[in-house]
Amino acid sequence: MTRYIVLDVGGTTIKGNVVTQENELFFPEEKVFDACSDKTREEVLLNFLSILNQLNPRGDCVQSICFAFPGPFDYARGISYMKGISKYEALYGLEIQKTLQDLDETGWIKTASFHFVHDIEAFAYGICRRYPYLADKRVFCLCLGTGAGSAFLANGTVVKGTEGVPENGWIYNVPYKESIIDDYISARGLARLSKEKLGTELDGYHLKVLADAGDERAVEVFFEIRRRNRLCHSRLSEWFSPAGLGFGWESGQSLFQFSGWPAYDGKPWRY
Repeated sequence: MTRYIVLDVGGTTIKGNVVTQENELFFPEEKVFDACSDKTREEVLLNFLSILNQLNPRGDCVQSICFAFPGPFDYARGISYMKGISKYEALYGLEIQKTLQDLDETGWIKTASFHFVHDIEAFAYGICRRYPYLADKRVFCLCLGTGAGSAFLANGTVVKGTEGVPENGWIYNVPYKESIIDDYISARGLARLSKEKLGTELDGYHLKVLADAGDERAVEVFFEIRRRNRLCHSRLSEWFSPAGLGFGWESGQSLFQFSGWPAYDGKPWRY
């Protein structure tokens, strides 16, 4: 049986599973691991190895190990160039495949091929597969977590640096107010805004608890983040004119769980 290990590498968590050529999942639910993205190079690499061995504890032959990785990243060569965005900075300039295979003591990782793809592009392709009516449309996908990840698709193909789309399809470093978009709508933006309004940095979950308990300052934080997101969407819509928006989140999920507005229904938004 041909097997592939697939990893969704985020700044907060890494999610993984084993999938067969017939798209059957080895684990009924994805496994979730701490990302350790702010640790030393050695700690990050050893964490990757630990995750791979937990997903394949018997050391079975694996055809490919597939990483959905945030950028900036050289996906053809498997080299991270993330810097100044509070995650995986220790891996800057490192050839990840060679390094992990050199560190591998089990043998099975050395024989597997490695593939790297932008994490939000992978999400965007999944959205179009899950909702076939979007396959021939223009779609903008945004994922909020440690950072603000993005991808643009037209007729099922990723668009970069043309048709009003930023270079590489990444909006995180697009100028916005006094800085860049990433600093305003990501988890960092949420933390900074909560410190401004409440005097302390809080994540989405703890803000939600306060907001649902009636804390007007926490409510104000949620509505300000929502306003910022809408402004960003409006600006990008003027450039790209998408037919739909696919929204994913990790740290941002509390925006849709907050009882102050209708719950997100799990379907991609349409303009």
